[in-house]
Amino acid sequence: MSKSCKPLYPGLFLLGAATAALVFAAPQTCAEALRHGLALCGGSLLVSLFPFLVVSALIMRSGAGEVLGVLLWPVVRCIGLRSRSAGSVLLIGLVGGFAPAAAETVDLLRTAGKTVVLATNPIFPAVATQNRIRWAGLQPESFRLYTTYENSHYCKPNLKYYEEILQNIGFQPEECLMIGNDVTEDMVTAKLGMRVFLLTDCLINQSGADLSPYPQGGFQELQAYLSELIA
Repeated sequence: MSKSCKPLYPGLFLLGAATAALVFAAPQTCAEALRHGLALCGGSLLVSLFPFLVVSALIMRSGAGEVLGVLLWPVVRCIGLRSRSAGSVLLIGLVGGFAPAAAETVDLLRTAGKTVVLATNPIFPAVATQNRIRWAGLQPESFRLYTTYENSHYCKPNLKYYEEILQNIGFQPEECLMIGNDVTEDMVTAKLGMRVFLLTDCLINQSGADLSPYPQGGFQELQAYLSELIA
């Protein structure tokens, strides 16, 4: 057994004990998180993420992203991006489905001095979420907060999940805009008094809900909507 692993034992034991205690301290919350996580994993999550993880990791670790990304630089300039890393991000998008407009939208908000939060369902640890952010052409520092299972106690669509975010960033619901593509999990924030925008790219509407109450559209319509709010 490696001696370098021995200092980790007490920490791992404490982590395991704390996890076990949490099950008894908050059984309903743990059960809700478990059901939601299993539902996601049992659906399309693993199938859709696995190829993306493999291909994007291969491209980034082999250095092919930086080399082949140069070939896409003319395309990148045509769509209005100026970052030198945008070529490799676009390459990953072509093989993995990432929309560069997502990073452009975040940059738009940050340039306007807005606080940006990544309210992603906290089913991954911080290290995995940070890598997902980087694969999207952004940095974890681009966000005031990004939710992980270390810093969150609830999951979507539980309103307490969003209330916890508001408490952490010190904002009132009326001061916030929720942008999301899941009608059930994201648009629920309207019940708290948040403005919402339904992103119809990769729309998820499992309940078949009426979409008419929500401002909506693709990334182009979203950026136009944000420009009006910012102006």
